[in-house]
Amino acid sequence: MKEDIYPHMLRLHGSRDNQYPNDDIKETVRKNLLCESCLHFRTSGGQNTSMVALRDKIYCSGCLKDHPSIFFSRQQRKATANARVCIGREGYVRLCRHKVVTWADISNAWKKSWNKSVLRCTDSTHDPTTEQKNSTGEISSDWTENNLYPKAVMSVDRNNFAVGLRLEWQLSAFALPLQPKEQLTMDSLHDKLKAVDSTVCPCPHESFESVSILRAFDPNYCVCLGAAIGIYSYFLPLERISANDSVCLHYRCSHYYEGIGIFLPLSYPCIQRERENGVPCEKCNGQNRIQHRSVCGDCETWYIWSRQGDQIKLRRSTKASALKTPLDPGWLRLLDPGSFDFEDPLTQHLLWCNNSVT
Repeated sequence: MKEDIYPHMLRLHGSRDNQYPNDDIKETVRKNLLCESCLHFRTSGGQNTSMVALRDKIYCSGCLKDHPSIFFSRQQRKATANARVCIGREGYVRLCRHKVVTWADISNAWKKSWNKSVLRCTDSTHDPTTEQKNSTGEISSDWTENNLYPKAVMSVDRNNFAVGLRLEWQLSAFALPLQPKEQLTMDSLHDKLKAVDSTVCPCPHESFESVSILRAFDPNYCVCLGAAIGIYSYFLPLERISANDSVCLHYRCSHYYEGIGIFLPLSYPCIQRERENGVPCEKCNGQNRIQHRSVCGDCETWYIWSRQGDQIKLRRSTKASALKTPLDPGWLRLLDPGSFDFEDPLTQHLLWCNNSVT
């Protein structure tokens, strides 16, 4: 497999390179997204100087081969050859505060399983809450043990000599009735999310402190926060155009005005009427469905919102297919930046920067 000289780990100022197929457009967008320091680094020749050093190959004792230096952390570049490993082996993917997935786990799944291997965190902090149980005290069907505890599923593909990785968890984020007494805003919704004391972890590019994880409720596309109809006022399926599509995937109807003021409805008003009288809606022909979800443009992790009574649930679903080496982009994108020395001075302004865009 050809190694990409730029490992796809964390985004640089939210840049979405693969969103723009034209090189000229891509370069213009990148410049607009870069801070002054990063832009100066690229135009002054600093990038070329760093890349010369980062292209030099050094030995990885885990892979038993040479990799470009950019695939090693600062600490590992200083290590002796027989102790040095690349970032794909040094780092790990975090599922929750208690459980991580390492490349050794991927390798063990390949060696020991002919189908799939599952890592599940059963720490007591993930035990079902009162809200996740029914009136008899049993776990509700929506909160089965299979979905309740964070898990990493490694599926072995012997035909392609690869392993697929799927990360999933489900979180009872907060409580909100269908018709909140006070008008909701993105800020008030975010305050509720930030107050959650959760032990599960989003992907490296999102956090519960960032409002971007609530993109599914963008008022331009979603009426849950009281917007009239967003930018669409007619029936139109919002298809997923690319991996960077981050809007709520709603099927729209002009009569969806009836749902204004309802937060995260279980079904559309027309579906409710159909259940009562058996006559399908003429406008949507029964194709309406409630889907509040957004996708991380960097690692394609899905964040799906749903409702169970007054409980608002958030589910993470991450898929990395066809992993063959620890330097596969699908693996590198998911690495926890705290698992290796990501903020390496040699890669500053190339792979990371602490400055905000000005």
